Amino acid sequence: MMGLEMKESYVQYKKDTRHFLYWIINTSNSIIETCPISRSSQVHLPAVNTTGETTVDGLVAMTELINAHMAEVPSAILQLVQSIIKARRSHFDAHQRLASASPDADLQRKNASHKYFIDTLQRVFTLLGGDEGLAQRDTGDGAGSKDNTDDEVDDIEKILFSNKFSALHLSLAEASSDEDSVEDNEHLTRSQQRQRKTTGRKAKQKRKSKKASSAAGVGSANVPLNNYRLLESDESKEAEHFVAMLAMRSEWIEARHVLQTTWKGVSYDGVNCAVAGAVSNVAIAKLKRTELEIFVDFPGLDNYDSAIQSLAGGDPERCQQIIDEVDSKRDPEDQCGPIDVKEMLLYYAYEVLVIFVTDFQKNRNGKPTKAMQASLGNWDRELNLHKATKRQRLDWRREFGVNWLYDMVNVYLSAYIDPPKKNTEQQTLRLDQIDLSASEHRAHPHRLLGLNEFASFVTSLALQKPGKPFRHKILPHHVLHMQSIIDATAVSHGWAIVGNGNHIVVPPGQARGAVHDINQFLGQDLDGVENDSIPSFIRSVELLDAELEYQAHGQRDPKVYQGHARVMKELSSHLYENLGISDFDRDREDLPPSRFAAGDKNGLWTYSPFLCGVGLAESLQLAYAAAMSIWDAMPEVPMMVHLQNMLHKEGYMERADFIHLIGGLFPDAMYADGRTPESDFAAAFRKWRDTKGLGCFNRRAAPNTEKPTMPSASDVGRNRTFNFESYLIMHRQADWDPRSIPADRLEPWTGLAMLRMGQMRQDAVGSAGLAAFEQAELVRRARLRGFTEDGLLATGNMLKGIQKAAIRRSTVAPSYRPRIAREQLSGARDVGKLMSLEYFMVAKVDFSSDISGPRPMSGINYCYLTAVILKAFAMMEVELGVKQDPLYLRSYEPKSWQVHKLGVTRKRALFVEQLLTGKNEDTLKAVADVLSDIQGNVTEFVYWNKLVDPLEELAKEHRERGVEVPVEAISGWGCSPM
Repeated sequence: MMGLEMKESYVQYKKDTRHFLYWIINTSNSIIETCPISRSSQVHLPAVNTTGETTVDGLVAMTELINAHMAEVPSAILQLVQSIIKARRSHFDAHQRLASASPDADLQRKNASHKYFIDTLQRVFTLLGGDEGLAQRDTGDGAGSKDNTDDEVDDIEKILFSNKFSALHLSLAEASSDEDSVEDNEHLTRSQQRQRKTTGRKAKQKRKSKKASSAAGVGSANVPLNNYRLLESDESKEAEHFVAMLAMRSEWIEARHVLQTTWKGVSYDGVNCAVAGAVSNVAIAKLKRTELEIFVDFPGLDNYDSAIQSLAGGDPERCQQIIDEVDSKRDPEDQCGPIDVKEMLLYYAYEVLVIFVTDFQKNRNGKPTKAMQASLGNWDRELNLHKATKRQRLDWRREFGVNWLYDMVNVYLSAYIDPPKKNTEQQTLRLDQIDLSASEHRAHPHRLLGLNEFASFVTSLALQKPGKPFRHKILPHHVLHMQSIIDATAVSHGWAIVGNGNHIVVPPGQARGAVHDINQFLGQDLDGVENDSIPSFIRSVELLDAELEYQAHGQRDPKVYQGHARVMKELSSHLYENLGISDFDRDREDLPPSRFAAGDKNGLWTYSPFLCGVGLAESLQLAYAAAMSIWDAMPEVPMMVHLQNMLHKEGYMERADFIHLIGGLFPDAMYADGRTPESDFAAAFRKWRDTKGLGCFNRRAAPNTEKPTMPSASDVGRNRTFNFESYLIMHRQADWDPRSIPADRLEPWTGLAMLRMGQMRQDAVGSAGLAAFEQAELVRRARLRGFTEDGLLATGNMLKGIQKAAIRRSTVAPSYRPRIAREQLSGARDVGKLMSLEYFMVAKVDFSSDISGPRPMSGINYCYLTAVILKAFAMMEVELGVKQDPLYLRSYEPKSWQVHKLGVTRKRALFVEQLLTGKNEDTLKAVADVLSDIQGNVTEFVYWNKLVDPLEELAKEHRERGVEVPVEAISGWGCSPM
């Protein structure tokens, strides 16, 4: 049945296949080139393979040759063949169940070809040693000698590319070159050959075969690994496409399962919607990457439609009937509940996309056709889904999806077209000529924060001329994107899809509004009224602007501050106008009315937790990037950190939240060597000033253009000192693919970094491996950040622990979990092969830590923090000026010839350097009194007024599911700088 879980991913299956072909072809070539073949041998001698390509029958010929001349096949190779067989067999079983209920001759023919391939692989496995060979390796029989220990390396790539299958491992290479001895050997069993090989080893150690060259040195030696392939018939190729599509289907089912759980946390458990938005981006990007890896093998079959054609014969309705027939004949105890094929294929979401695009193309004016309007009716947001029938729920979801897409496309288009005046027809005819690129257009600011790429894609389809084919352009990740948008809304109403497409509906609870976190960020209550009780971004920009204006009067070049303030105000205005609110809420007359106008004309946002999540995630990136551009030209922030550090270490201040918060997040920007100084504070400050502080003191004004340049996430990397990307920006720059993030850009405390270090530690074998581990940039920075030896050892335990937890809560079939566990916990699976659940568990915790957790690099209200720092300097200067403090007068008063021509920032630097010497007791006490009075709680500088522990949230979520997270999974992960 279609509900069976994947036993192997297709990408791994293809990798295993290439590795096996590489081994068998090169080993066969080595035998042909280096070993004398007996005249009486009955084995067919294949030709040397120089292409890396072979057929199924060619596999058998090479296997027979190897069987006759190779005493023992490495256990890793046997495991490799076994893995390939299991992957093909698991998918064949699913296909076979369909064939048993279908009279389709074509399906029967494909299955016969599939079975022949599996039977052939099984024969190859048996000839190479089979289960008996694996059992003997496990018990040590025939594998305990020193000569064979290298063949027991778990990592197959080490065997393949370290010449471990050279002719030295051939029985004939170690035996006498006499032909009679060869003939005797041909009649020995594989076990007897191993015994003879062991018995005569001492005598043979002195004899080295001159023909013992590496198998990789002949025939196909120069063929790249990716060029090794099995030439299959059309039927076999179709069967392989079916295997590939099942792998992809498995991934989107797992992603949907994780995302529904994540969005449930947003609606009912207080998870920040930006966290869920970021995890959703990672899930969609993961499927997108899988498409790139899989579709390259199937030209012309690289879209969602082709996947449905393979998985359901292009007809999910007929597929549903077949499955229902199969299940009706099965023992009820063997069934796992009814199966909804369309849910498992995400087909309902695909139908929403197709229905919308087809209808939009007919009018091309942003309004549904009359027939569609009648079909959609008035979507009822208050419908009690718990009491509704399945059909009513499906209709409710479809109506929401189509209505929401109409609003999305109309808002997206509003930035690109001028309001129609007299000639509406001319405007309509030019719609398909609009450039809808999702890149940043300064002339057309995008108004769908976090969703521009998807909106651009859907809009491009909708603007095509009626009847023009478009389905072939829809890829699986587009469908998952649409499904996630719909699911986030459905989950907020108590409805989720689980298992094989079954509906889980609970009575509607008190869910948080979709825009709750956005309102906190912007500083508005649910009625859109500004709320001064939280440090909002909008209000903080105003406070910072006032402080910058005040500071500018003391600068030699006021434009330096003014330029950056103008950019920040432009961003504030952009977010205020476009985050959480659409043009429909501003009653633009040139736009068609919102499809949700009957309930909430801002329904595009208020009904969509997904849009709120991805929109807030992008807004946090923009706010961070803009703040870093200011800090990069403002030495007051590091100066304050150095000053408070000294006052705290010397006992003048009890609290030093600035140090722990900022110094812990930006150690490399705050201190010359990345370490908080414990003494000799003035020297540490001078060292910072003369190195990393140069960029701050040599101020750069922001672009002085008529239209201020909006900040971009990519701007951070161009900064001189504060060029550290937040975790959100790091992922966006990597197109939301964690595997693409360079290790030297990761902070060691992140789960992703610890997983990588854990894998590096597992891979470190021998003194050379451990030396390479210690020299790795990520490990070096971990030690710099305070990681102990035990902490580094714990990274390997964390890798195992997080894998255990993922296995326990996985939707993977229970019978398969033990094998996954063996592979993962033995270190045979690297971070790039993590199960989806492992992958998303790490992402969720790291994003939570970055946004609202113990290291909130993206969640800090930098504008408010900067305003407080500038205000603190101003208050110190006023207080010391009133007291006529001698040190203050020497540093600030123009009468002092040393500072006569300096701006206020350089005067402050001179003053702080003198303070850090510790020689001015009275001044230090006065400064400490001022700073203590304005010292607030850390949470005052976070948008959400609170910090959460994502690890505790993870453990709580697992406990609710009856799964305990192993202690080693969270040891040292996400350590707080505070």
